[in-house]
Amino acid sequence: MTTNEPTAQWWAYGGIRVLHTERMVVWLPEAGNGEELLFFPERRSGSFTVGLIYRVWASHAEGRIRMHGVPGEAHGRVEPTLAALLRAEHHAAQARLALVGLKPPPLGRIAVDEAIEPVRAIARGLTDRADRTALLAHVVAELSSALPSPSPHGAVTGDG
Repeated sequence: MTTNEPTAQWWAYGGIRVLHTERMVVWLPEAGNGEELLFFPERRSGSFTVGLIYRVWASHAEGRIRMHGVPGEAHGRVEPTLAALLRAEHHAAQARLALVGLKPPPLGRIAVDEAIEPVRAIARGLTDRADRTALLAHVVAELSSALPSPSPHGAVTGDG
């Protein structure tokens, strides 16, 4: 399909993803039934809910898809299983972005790599996207639960 003029289409918002340590936003055309499209985030007014379907103005030219303007109000949602998968990938991307700027703990990079190796072995055996996302979400949740609670004064003092 090649149209230079924008046409109204129904796209589902898929949340954020990480591509080479950069934040991207994901939209799924065909009301969530199409392939994921990655876009660099632009400063737009409003916010979007993962799994909801929005009216988007888009054009298709030279094999590229361009979104025009700001998506309108949501009209419907994707099926619950897809919505859960999109939310899991969105939260996993948020965790990855939070970890990008962190330094390895004082015990050193080699010790961290050795500790993570069993999880890597499990991940290599997973071929399904939902299983990989579930594993990542589980690992992040387990690590988060092992961390001490932040200080209630951290926001004021800058200590965490």
